[in-house]
Parts: sequence; structure tokens; C-alpha cells
Amino acid sequence: SGLSFVTAFQEGWMAWTANKPILEPDDFRGVKIRTMNSPLLIRAYELYGANPTTMAYSEVYSGLQLNMIDAQVNPVFAIEEMSFYEVQSHMMLPRHLPFITTLTANADFLDALSPENSKMMNDVVDELSEEIFNVQRQLNAERMETIRANSDIEIIDLNDSQRAAFREASLPIREQYIELAGERGEKLLDILLEAIADEESGGEAGTD
Repeated sequence: SGLSFVTAFQEGWMAWTANKPILEPDDFRGVKIRTMNSPLLIRAYELYGANPTTMAYSEVYSGLQLNMIDAQVNPVFAIEEMSFYEVQSHMMLPRHLPFITTLTANADFLDALSPENSKMMNDVVDELSEEIFNVQRQLNAERMETIRANSDIEIIDLNDSQRAAFREASLPIREQYIELAGERGEKLLDILLEAIADEESGGEAGTD
């Protein structure tokens, strides 16, 4: 495509909305949830026991309103902007998946940059990454307050044991990811899992 990856920005945690509480994987059984058109996302919700379906973003509100779908998953700012909270009774905050935006650039443009300009661009991207992270935290907090002020939706923050149950149910998806991403993807997954283990152990993993 002629594009090269530059960086990725996190825009907040994904949240579920539904017309019932979803606190454990069994609660998803038979639930028709709208997801993005990603084979890994679709498989994850299948592992939970849900019936994932794809639908145009612009049709999700009416799909929920007309009971064509039972639930949906999006970051908090999107749930507020699209008013999905108006037609759902519960919002769950599982903190299971961040919403990611990627920044790409023309590969020829990047290759043509001088070392000085390349460093300058990378420095700016690093600064922007931190700023964008802070802005999205504030934005999502403000949108959550708007949802609370304008609806009676019940907002549930899943606890550690509840999140662990969903994590356990979705573990088989790692094999599918490796099949799709190949050897390079497997190495990236190993790096990610090592970083997670290091964080959870307080920085002791991987040290002598």
C-alpha cells in the first residue's frame, strides 16, 4: 500500500453496553453483539459464548433500538457521541481491550527524510503520544460524566476476578493470532506477554 507504520495511540478502554449485566462469560451466551469486522475480535466473543455480528457503525443505534442486536462494544467517547447509552440499560467496563488508532505515513516520504529530520519527526511523535494519552483520558472522563448526567444507565466496573474469567476464556485466541501473524507475530506476542508479566510482578520479571 506504500504506507509505513509510525506509531499507535491509545484512545481509551473499550466498554460493553447491553440490556442486562454482563459480569462473566456465561452472561454473553446467546447475546448478539456488534463488533468491528476483525476475525480476532469475532473469535473472542465467540469464545465468550456470544453471537458476534458486524454492522455499519452508523446503523448501530437503530440496530440496538429495534432489537436487531442486543449489545455493542466501543470506547466510552464513542458510546456518548453516538448516544448508544440511550437505548441500553447497562454499561460494563471490563478494561479488556484498548481502542487503538495507528499513525502511518508514505513510505517513500519516510525513506527520503534526512537523519536529522527523521529524528525530529520521531521526537515530535513521542511528545504527541504522551499528550494524546492525557487528552483521551480527560475526554473519556468527561464523556462518562455526560452519560451519567443524561441517563439512568447502570455502569458496572468489573472487578479483578471477573476480568480474569474473561481473560481465561479468551486465551485460545492467541493460537489464531499466531496463525494469522506468523513467526513475526509470535515473537511480538512473546514480547508483549513478557512486558505484561514484568508489569504485574512490579518489574521483577526478566531480571537476574
